[in-house]
Amino acid sequence: MAGHFKTREERKLFKKQKRYWLVIYLILFLLGTGSTLYFTHNHSRVSNALRLITRQTTFPGKEKLNILFLGVDEDMDSSRTDTIILANLSLKNPQLNLLSIPRDTRVKIPGRGMDKINAAHVYGGSELTIKTVENLLGISLDYYVLTNFKGFREIVDLLGGVELEVEKRMRYRDRRGGLDINLYPGKQRLDGEEAMEYVRFRHDAEGDIGRIERQQKFIQAVYEQMLQPAKLVRIPGIIHQLQENLETNLALSQMVELASLAKKVEQVKIKRATIPGTSASIRGISYWQADKEETEKIVDELIKGISSSQEEGRED
Repeated sequence: MAGHFKTREERKLFKKQKRYWLVIYLILFLLGTGSTLYFTHNHSRVSNALRLITRQTTFPGKEKLNILFLGVDEDMDSSRTDTIILANLSLKNPQLNLLSIPRDTRVKIPGRGMDKINAAHVYGGSELTIKTVENLLGISLDYYVLTNFKGFREIVDLLGGVELEVEKRMRYRDRRGGLDINLYPGKQRLDGEEAMEYVRFRHDAEGDIGRIERQQKFIQAVYEQMLQPAKLVRIPGIIHQLQENLETNLALSQMVELASLAKKVEQVKIKRATIPGTSASIRGISYWQADKEETEKIVDELIKGISSSQEEGRED
């Protein structure tokens, strides 16, 4: 994975490509809707170039891709990761699997010892976070996409809000952290700030696991609403607004290829799971203690494509 990473100096050279990097963010944030295709096929300034690029093989020798999605508060370089999602995408028979990793998961961070997984980004940015995830899951990651909450809010607002059912009263205030969550139950249209409150709320008995379930529910709601033709015309505006809120090591040609795959991923072919485990308090600090055996089973089935029956057959 290390060979994919860009230094700060190299990243500056790619600033002109940032508008294209946003395509992949939209693809998997919206779970493969036709919005990305609208951009790649109708944006006059790039459509001809994209057609030429897609004729080439962009993922040679690959049947599946593992892409890590990271969400941070504001600072792209030193914030803790608030959202960690592994997307496993099959290239031949488009199938999208999403594995959420609770941010409080207790792991060994290379060179730092035991800590919450969300601290890896503070210590060593995206590169150290990727190494930590690879060690935790026993897999290799191909690519990563890092975005911040400013980008999230702008997406929702430019879409005209997202309609969903808020399942209960959500109230939490953290003056020091600048967080003020105040939502009431019922079906409603959430703007960018309210949507952020919804996906960040975790101050109840369900904690971080409940928050992950809400994030998945929110993504599903966005997916369904993005199928509406009227939403597609807003995509160029979204691309423009998010230019400074995304970092990735995917090349333009690779994003175009993923855009073409996105339309083939049907809703029924999207599977979701969360790292299983239990809450634990160690030296007064709350953690999510991953169940190693159950995690291995989920990774085998969801990411590596090994069923339990195949595993038993190998043991015999």
